[in-house]
Amino acid sequence: MFDGIFNFFQQSNISSQYDKNLVLCLLQFDMGQRMPQIENIPKLKRLSLVGNYIYRIEESFTFSAGFGQLAFLEIHEFVSSLYTIKTNLLSQLRNLLELTIKKADMSVVEPRAFASLTKLETLNMSSNNIEQITQDVFAGLKSLKVLILELNKINYIEDGSFRDLSNLFEIDLNHNYVKKI
Repeated sequence: MFDGIFNFFQQSNISSQYDKNLVLCLLQFDMGQRMPQIENIPKLKRLSLVGNYIYRIEESFTFSAGFGQLAFLEIHEFVSSLYTIKTNLLSQLRNLLELTIKKADMSVVEPRAFASLTKLETLNMSSNNIEQITQDVFAGLKSLKVLILELNKINYIEDGSFRDLSNLFEIDLNHNYVKKI
């Protein structure tokens, strides 16, 4: 089923009005589905995986270089959990401007997980189970302006965690367990 959808997007001759704003929303996977093998969709700008029945993203899964134009990615409200953001998961999404990973039970973000996302302006990781922010988590995010970490379990922020964020003008740490800044 998904192969047909992706082949349609790859082979269709969509008018230029839609070429710039192509949106793909994957809705209502059957319960128990794994993340589909999403292949090369070179004009895709926005990918929304909100409220799906994805129960697992394979550890080896990465968004391929075929998503080089992707600017907006939303991953949230999975039936199951995305516990860890691995360093290689997003490494090919160099044009990403906005990333939302919320309500995914995420508890660990590997050091430098976002390092290749040098154009990223907004990062929303709210409503997860993140407990610690270490100094290498946000390394390389020189374009980041908005960082939303509300509704986590953050109780420790390592000194220097925000040092590379020279363009940051908003940090939302509401409803965490932060005791000192």
